[in-house]
Amino acid sequence: MKKLLLKTKKFKAGVFVILCLVMGLNVKAQTAASVTWPLSSTTTTASTVVGNVTGGVETLSSVMAIKDYAGLSGAQRVNVPATTGGTYPSGWPALQTTELSDVWIEFAVTPNTGLNLTVNSVILSMCGGYW
Repeated sequence: MKKLLLKTKKFKAGVFVILCLVMGLNVKAQTAASVTWPLSSTTTTASTVVGNVTGGVETLSSVMAIKDYAGLSGAQRVNVPATTGGTYPSGWPALQTTELSDVWIEFAVTPNTGLNLTVNSVILSMCGGYW
């Protein structure tokens, strides 16, 4: 009986150690991370990263451009420039109320290799306000 009790205690201790290791790995993977794009008229489109993620560069669709002057509080300005013979010959469409599938800006964030990413919030500052 004593031998069986000893084996049971060793088994429970082994299970406890395995559970601690698994739980420890989960806690480590729950580290906060953030990616910021400065988006001013004088900065590049590169991101600043904190944590276990990779932030891509700001990517604009082929019909968009970053203006060479700043908006409110030095903010980046983007537009659809007028192009002769292009999709938008007069520039940004006036009073646009529908989606333009070829007008977009991408901010890519990916988890580092072997990790998962859960996004809890997205903050967008536009025209001096947060959305």
